[in-house]
Amino acid sequence: MKVTRAQQILYGPTLHGHLHGQQIGGALLAESRIAPSVVLTDHDGMLHVRSHTKLPVALVRPLDGEPGAIGFTVGAAHICPHPNDAADEPVLRERLIALAAAVDLREPFERIRAAIDEAQRH
Repeated sequence: MKVTRAQQILYGPTLHGHLHGQQIGGALLAESRIAPSVVLTDHDGMLHVRSHTKLPVALVRPLDGEPGAIGFTVGAAHICPHPNDAADEPVLRERLIALAAAVDLREPFERIRAAIDEAQRH
């Protein structure tokens, strides 16, 4: 998505939150045919989607990420819940432990990046 000069002026410092939260994340959730139980992202900016959903949102980081980061570890990932979802951490942890038993929580993001890279080469 290319940002116009008008958008830069209108949204100012809230532009990236608007783009990631509403234009990208909100649109993806609105078009989803299956309701997820949690929204995971590996991009800090996508945490802005939290203001556009009632679902818990969490950041997935590699284990070698920031030392002392809030959150918890599940499998090969460190999970940082959105501040609005901090109180729901036990439920979030339970859901993600079950999911991590079947899949590496970081792997889908790696596939998405590889697909984007491939599409940009062609």
